[in-house]
Amino acid sequence: MAVTSVGAIYATQSKLLQRIYIPSSDDLEIQNQHLGVGETLQLIPIAIYQQGGESAVQAAVGIPAISGRCAVVNGANTCAAIIIADPAIYADPNGGLVVSSDQVAIGDSWDGTQFSRRYVEYVPATGLIVSAGIQPILTAKVATVGNILLASAALQVGQIVPVKATV
Repeated sequence: MAVTSVGAIYATQSKLLQRIYIPSSDDLEIQNQHLGVGETLQLIPIAIYQQGGESAVQAAVGIPAISGRCAVVNGANTCAAIIIADPAIYADPNGGLVVSSDQVAIGDSWDGTQFSRRYVEYVPATGLIVSAGIQPILTAKVATVGNILLASAALQVGQIVPVKATV
């Protein structure tokens, strides 16, 4: 028998594509693939894969409910890594908490319901850091007109950051 399909293995609830199996000799190999808890296998014509790759296979499966971008939160309630996964079916092998978030960055703090980040307000004309504080990443305050809000764990109020001249 010829290869006419690929196996799309996706998270059943979110429809997030987990992997694509391309058989080497015939389509019967696809049915032998391991499915994890919460995963579904769907046959997709190989022509779809050949024409559009992963994105075409994802489109054939359906639009995922999540982007798959997640934070791995360590025991100190800090984002230690960014991964692509479905938190409903993926468990961190190191015991970290997996939280879906499109905005989180490594170093952000997790309080059990939202992520926060340390920001500083920078005055570009002088290079002076005028304020600092920790704020939720989805509702961070806006900088004073003319100033810039920067994420920074190290800069302190009163520090001068060298201003680069533009040519």
